[in-house]
Amino acid sequence: MTVQQFEYSSPAPTASLWAGTANELAQADVSFPKQRFATLLMTDGGFEQIEPLIERFLLAGCRYVVCWGASCEAVHDFVDEVSVVMQLDGRLDTEDLVMTTWHEDKSLADVVWYARHCAMTSDDIESTTLLCLLVNCSEHISPLDLLLQEPA
Repeated sequence: MTVQQFEYSSPAPTASLWAGTANELAQADVSFPKQRFATLLMTDGGFEQIEPLIERFLLAGCRYVVCWGASCEAVHDFVDEVSVVMQLDGRLDTEDLVMTTWHEDKSLADVVWYARHCAMTSDDIESTTLLCLLVNCSEHISPLDLLLQEPA
């Protein structure tokens, strides 16, 4: 798999979807938003492999991580651990709260809706950018379909 990027801007918030393996995404020239942003992290486990990727998007300004997929609760806990370690060693400001949620028993459409409409990094959802990372997913998910999904 090679890294793919898709952009979607209507309705708000603006969304960028990057799809690839953990190693590909960690090394890719991902153009992170210039402001604080939320991330929808979809993975089928193997979360230890994604630590460099997590560090990279936290350093770039991610302050809300929505986890979905196999072992998403463990991935959520791992993101929390990484952010605390980064705060303790001074790479992340201790004033920067990183909110994380996991959605194990929710449909992908519900999680996409939650990420697009509830994962705010400012008081104004219109100014929140959503970065979607599709990492090591065995389930076939069309990136465009992902961004267009609405719950049933």
